[in-house]
Amino acid sequence: MPFEKSRKKFQTKRIRDLLHENISQEIDISVLTNELNISESQLHYAFKKEYGITPKKYLQQLRFNTIKKELITANPNSVTITDIAYKYNFLYMSHFITEYKKIFGQTPSQTLNNN
Repeated sequence: MPFEKSRKKFQTKRIRDLLHENISQEIDISVLTNELNISESQLHYAFKKEYGITPKKYLQQLRFNTIKKELITANPNSVTITDIAYKYNFLYMSHFITEYKKIFGQTPSQTLNNN
């Protein structure tokens, strides 16, 4: 059993690394499962057990946090929120803005203009 436990930890770390490496790419779950040679249910179970959320939710949170950091350091005169959102695969701006405000308590434009 200890071998199995360490294997799951390796997989979750590898999944996390793949998500970080491909933060701006569209990621298909099958790519992750093929890379690690595990089933989709094993992927979700191992990741959720280690991090408390699914890989998809982790990636979403990672992207939102990265976007916020970019907005904080961006020049409001030379960058658009749409460009930054698109960079991280948020294609529907109304949904992006709603989720951003839910997470951070302010709109992306408030973050951009308050830096």
